[in-house]
Amino acid sequence: VNVQGQPSQCAAGAVTMEHVVRSGGGDNNSASFNLPTGAYIYESTQWDQDPNGPIDWTVTNVNAAEFGYRRSA
Repeated sequence: VNVQGQPSQCAAGAVTMEHVVRSGGGDNNSASFNLPTGAYIYESTQWDQDPNGPIDWTVTNVNAAEFGYRRSA
C-alpha cells in the first residue's frame, strides 16, 4: 500500500507532516517530513505489510483500513 500526497504550506514557519495508516483500530505513522513554504512537494510512503500484525495485506484489510496524513509539528 502506498500513501502519497503533494502538500504545501502558505504561511512561514516550520511544518512537519506524517502519512498515516489506520488498521485494526491503531494509527501507524510514517517518518516525518518538512513542508516548504510556497512550494508543493511530492511525498510517498509505502507499507509493504499491514502494520496491524505485521501481516501481508489482504483485500479485506485494505478495504477496512483508512489512509491519510497528519500534521506532526
